[in-house]
Amino acid sequence: ATYMGRGKDIPQYFYDGDDPSQKFINPEAPIFDGLINYNYYYWLVTVLRQNHLDQSYMVFNILEWETTMGYDIEWPPFPVDGTDKVPRYQMWNFCGSHDQHRMPQFPMGYERLRLCYAWLYAWPGIPITYQGDEQALSTPGSGLAYWGREFMASSVAWSTMPTQRGPDGELRNPASANNFDPASDYYRFYRRMLNVRDEWWDSAFACLGDGPNGTGLPQRIECVDVDGGLVVDGVFGFRRSCVPGGWGVVMLLNLENATRRVRCDGLLSVSDPGTVYNVVHQPDGLSSAFEYQAVSNLQDLTIGPFEAQALVNEVKAMNLNVDTVQPRHDSVLALEDWLQQKVEISFTESVAPNSINLEIDGMSVDVSASEVSGKHLVVELASLIANAAPSRIQQEGVHKIRVLAAQTQDGARALQVPYEFRVRVAGPRNPLASHPLRVDHDIISIQDSGEVFLEHTLIGAEFFRAQHADGQIGWDRASAWQPLNESTQRTRWENFKPGVPIVVQYHVDGSAAYIVTGCRVSATETCSASYYRKAPGADVMAFKGELNSWLESEDWTFSPPTPETGDHNWTIDVFI
Repeated sequence: ATYMGRGKDIPQYFYDGDDPSQKFINPEAPIFDGLINYNYYYWLVTVLRQNHLDQSYMVFNILEWETTMGYDIEWPPFPVDGTDKVPRYQMWNFCGSHDQHRMPQFPMGYERLRLCYAWLYAWPGIPITYQGDEQALSTPGSGLAYWGREFMASSVAWSTMPTQRGPDGELRNPASANNFDPASDYYRFYRRMLNVRDEWWDSAFACLGDGPNGTGLPQRIECVDVDGGLVVDGVFGFRRSCVPGGWGVVMLLNLENATRRVRCDGLLSVSDPGTVYNVVHQPDGLSSAFEYQAVSNLQDLTIGPFEAQALVNEVKAMNLNVDTVQPRHDSVLALEDWLQQKVEISFTESVAPNSINLEIDGMSVDVSASEVSGKHLVVELASLIANAAPSRIQQEGVHKIRVLAAQTQDGARALQVPYEFRVRVAGPRNPLASHPLRVDHDIISIQDSGEVFLEHTLIGAEFFRAQHADGQIGWDRASAWQPLNESTQRTRWENFKPGVPIVVQYHVDGSAAYIVTGCRVSATETCSASYYRKAPGADVMAFKGELNSWLESEDWTFSPPTPETGDHNWTIDVFI
């Protein structure tokens, strides 16, 4: 399950009067309000986020407390009697929420986020993924800090804010981009953990309701340092098995930024476990394929910095999925490079070539003419085009590649859901290829006859709308959405106002965050382009934030950027 921000804004959060029930979040509500398990969030996520290692025991105390006492998941939320016990396996556990800053905002946050979801997907209850955590998004703010989702949706600054840290350490991927990458490192790890959950526990879910000593409950595993023999507080370990005395799955989480060598005596309580494997091992880093790695010595385990290990004693076939693709999702390519591109798709298991159903831009691809070997499929676009592929593939725009179906070699498992990724193909002037917000005075074309046209360079957009920036931007004042395609790249603009910027908004593949602004006095003279003017005729901009009560207490204004200082609006990229 996933959930996203509630969209809370100031009027929803504050209230007038003494009745707390009128507040958006009732401060007097008990901690077990509804099904959201804030107890686990506080005790475990605090451990992971702030490195309070000595508090990890609390999750086991909470589990035993909830299960022993029993709770009715309806009102009232506290125990009603000792006979009708419903253990909290229905509780919604989570690692992030709209009320908190995302974990990557904290030191070593990316590593801690991965650890937290390794715990979450192996723990009793219903794991809830905060939307964006599956991509390790690092956008700042929270609903409680006035980052209301209504403001974000229409904010020029928000749409330009980077959301992820790339392999080079640089922040990238603005909020306006298509950030859902099913081949990203974090998404693949979460999917692998959910596959483990499905294979080892889902079919035997009934064993989880046996009370505090039930076989399916997590049993704590303590580890000691191999060299010193002292209990290692920084390794959080537990076992879950649906077979009494069985191995099940053992989770070992290293909460420190250091390699640990440990001995966990709890691992030796199972007689003759056979070969034990780490099922989430990636031999060549986070982007490599998962494999079963045999553990050579259970009495001397090495766990890397912030590493999660899931130890099993049998090899099971996982669900068939697309693992990695080239080009990467949401890549940007020049048209000449796209036309020579090899589309490479790797599956998690070997697939039967005749079972693959592939589409590019809605066109079915005959994979029999492509290279298929084991887990890998390679399609050469040049060959498709040579065989009279539709002209759509040969144009700039958003190109979508979909794997609709596939089966493993033995036919035992099939792709559960279609897999889709996209590539943006565009020239240097096309906003699709670069920053989604840009100044381009040439978007306004003034003819000798006095007619004014909008010269659209965003090839690939489906719709556009426009308005003069002669007052505070409000898209309810804009023109109606108009269709845009290769035959309508020039549209007439009526009621042109010399010296007043024109703001054009484009809708591309589900996103309306592509905005181009330009300003002209005449066919040869340009002017300062801005996305925002505070009032008609007032050449000012305003800073809006908590420090000035969101413009309610005083008016903080400053001159907009000029061609001398830079045409783009300012973006504050540090959240304090």
